[in-house]
Amino acid sequence: MMTDYRNGIIAGLCGLCVLASLSGCATPDYLLKSAQRSGDLSRNAKTVECSEAAENAARAALTALQTQSNATKMTDGATAPAVRAAMRLAERVCK
Repeated sequence: MMTDYRNGIIAGLCGLCVLASLSGCATPDYLLKSAQRSGDLSRNAKTVECSEAAENAARAALTALQTQSNATKMTDGATAPAVRAAMRLAERVCK
């Protein structure tokens, strides 16, 4: 009986994780890696446009991290589309 309850809880948590990943929610690890990558792009920037795009990407990632750290409920989490878009732009501009 208790095993069924635990399996139900685990299945429910796995379902929530799947929903979160499909909904565009960003994990703190993804946001941290994005911020680090944008820092690398900025340090190696050869143009002003690259430097600015990398700064915008870092700002988006850090803003999303701050939103997540201030969240008081599960639905307050940051979403990743703005971060992903800023990172794609920075990667493209800094090629």
